[in-house]
Amino acid sequence: MNESLRLAARAALLRLKRPDAIAWCVGALLLALLDARLQRTLAPRGAVDRVLLNESASLLIPILGFVVFDRVLDSGRSERFLSPILRHGGNGRSAWLGMFATLATLLGLMGGLIGALQVLVAHDPRGPGIWRDLSQSVWILACAGVAYSAWLSLGSSLGRRGQGRLWLLVVDLILGSTNSWAAALCPRPHLRNLLGGTPLLHFGQGSALLALFFGTVFAVAAARARIRA
Repeated sequence: MNESLRLAARAALLRLKRPDAIAWCVGALLLALLDARLQRTLAPRGAVDRVLLNESASLLIPILGFVVFDRVLDSGRSERFLSPILRHGGNGRSAWLGMFATLATLLGLMGGLIGALQVLVAHDPRGPGIWRDLSQSVWILACAGVAYSAWLSLGSSLGRRGQGRLWLLVVDLILGSTNSWAAALCPRPHLRNLLGGTPLLHFGQGSALLALFFGTVFAVAAARARIRA
């Protein structure tokens, strides 16, 4: 079991070291910096809120997550990535966990780094609260990276070639932007709430954090259950 987990984690890490995967990560950081700088130049007041709500959690992290999963899985399903381990008698669900843990760690770190960079660049130096904004944005966007890893992992088990990744990304974009009970299944509205945006169905931030946590756990459990042991 532990060997299967280790082999899958190592295989995922090797694919993350490919030039195209590295380029996407570096490009996301540069885009985050440019956007933060632009928002501060246009209107320093409220630039941090705008950049975190409208770009980072809503677009940049989900799209980066989609691309990272697509590169690591070679535009296929999770089972295709795990098939060499399964052919040699490895445990499929343990291997899946190793793959997921590697990708979730990367996207969590990228989310936290994006949040830190954008606050540092977009924050008005004449305004107070930079350390508060920095501490809050880092952990919330790190949670965003992990939550979208779970969401995309579930999508990667759907469709003949893992097209479910795109399906769930579109669902999150469209349904997650509404104010309905069905939107509570998506990461987007809860992250928006935690970042100070309009709450979903009058959820408090504590409720949004719990909903994000249980939604992430459910997506991980459902994705793992779809992998044969």
